[in-house]
Amino acid sequence: MHRSKLIIASLVLVGLMFTGFSCSSSSLTGARLYIQQKNYEKAVESLQKEVETNPASAEGFYLLGFVYGEMGDMDKLIINFDKSLSISNQFQKDITDYRKFYWANEFNKGVGYFQKGNNSQNADSIKIFYDKSIEAFKTSTKLEPDSTNTYKNLAFVYMNAGRNDDAIEPLQKIIDKDQNRDGYRFLGQIYYDRARQLKYSYESSKEPKDSIAYMENYNKAIMVLEAGRKIYPSDSDILVTLSNSYIGAHKMLSEQVLNRIRTINIIITIMVFYCWAQMNSSLQ
Repeated sequence: MHRSKLIIASLVLVGLMFTGFSCSSSSLTGARLYIQQKNYEKAVESLQKEVETNPASAEGFYLLGFVYGEMGDMDKLIINFDKSLSISNQFQKDITDYRKFYWANEFNKGVGYFQKGNNSQNADSIKIFYDKSIEAFKTSTKLEPDSTNTYKNLAFVYMNAGRNDDAIEPLQKIIDKDQNRDGYRFLGQIYYDRARQLKYSYESSKEPKDSIAYMENYNKAIMVLEAGRKIYPSDSDILVTLSNSYIGAHKMLSEQVLNRIRTINIIITIMVFYCWAQMNSSLQ
């Protein structure tokens, strides 16, 4: 990863050396020099003058994005790269490569913080590491919005952190993007768990709004899981949560779903019996 960054930075500097001889504004010329010197604050000042004077400067916005990336400000990197591309495709390849590099960097940060959270025994440290992991994965989704794995990892960290409501959006993303099996499983489970909690609240409060809320969530669970069942008809997790959602909502399952659940139950029973028999055989 470090070597990749050096290669990208070298390519940018080589490009700056060549373009430095072409006709350009004093702001761009000064910014290139500051970038070569790694004086990024001065480079930003020069480039801001450039884009204020020439709002159609694709190179000015591109270099601003590059500099903000070197300074670790991913939001401003994205904003300025997008502005450059809205003006011209001249720097499209460089922008694409640079975004991928920083996406991988943030993604790996997210994984690292998540693992540190899992390995920690201190509740405060776990929260801190999970929060850092979440922020890194969120930044990754901005850099590469089409990366299903990023949304999936973001959702898993949210769920491990006990923030199931926040996991809904990234789970829906991975369903929308590639009909991901885990998206259907976990999103359906979240809506089902929500419905159960709201149903307990209703049983205590008898408030009509609580009744409406728990039924809405059972219906959301059923909608998500039915969509998943059509694509993954033999997935036991989807089928079991779907069955429980229908029961909770006082609705009837289709005969097809019932038959699949019965088949899965038979298979599970056979596997349990087989394991029991194997264990007894080894003890004799």
